[in-house]
Amino acid sequence: MKNIHLTGINLEAKGRLTRRMTASRSVYKLKSKGSLKNIWNFFYNIGTSLIRGIFKSNINYTSSTSKNRNGAYGITCTTSTN
Repeated sequence: MKNIHLTGINLEAKGRLTRRMTASRSVYKLKSKGSLKNIWNFFYNIGTSLIRGIFKSNINYTSSTSKNRNGAYGITCTTSTN
């Protein structure tokens, strides 16, 4: 990961978490900073290659889930690099 510039990040969290024993309300939060677009395409008209049809080579996906007695949640992080 050396010499790679981070151009954008999206954090998405969703799930059912409460302080009581029943988690009846779902919550969805999305925060983003920067852009997930390819900057090289904008400046130099160089496109990114697609990996297996629909995945772009400059975008990384990471997801994590957890479950406990107060509820369950999942966090997804999407980063764009150039």
